[in-house]
Amino acid sequence: GPEQAEAIIARVSGEAAGAGLEFRMDRALRSNTLLAHQLLVLAEQRGLQAEMKERLLAAYFTEGRAVGELDVLVELAAEVGLDADETRAFLEQGQGRNQVSLGHTANLR
Repeated sequence: GPEQAEAIIARVSGEAAGAGLEFRMDRALRSNTLLAHQLLVLAEQRGLQAEMKERLLAAYFTEGRAVGELDVLVELAAEVGLDADETRAFLEQGQGRNQVSLGHTANLR
């Protein structure tokens, strides 16, 4: 139930803090992450996979950003050095979707 979920979140947040990580599930927004995974495909192609993954995780777990929204993803991509226009076109055109659906991004999780 809700009380047990709160206790689990508090425990995980405490353990993360002990490791020097800020984990804020109270801010996390449920999102469809298909576009975020497609973005990871582009980032991998541009040699920015690790940076993009870290930025997405911080945006979701710490900042409470909506990582399923196109505009948010374009902004985050630009922050790590991806071209905003290229990123928007890549995601709007559905590029990377095949790699995601085939499980080729398993190493990106």
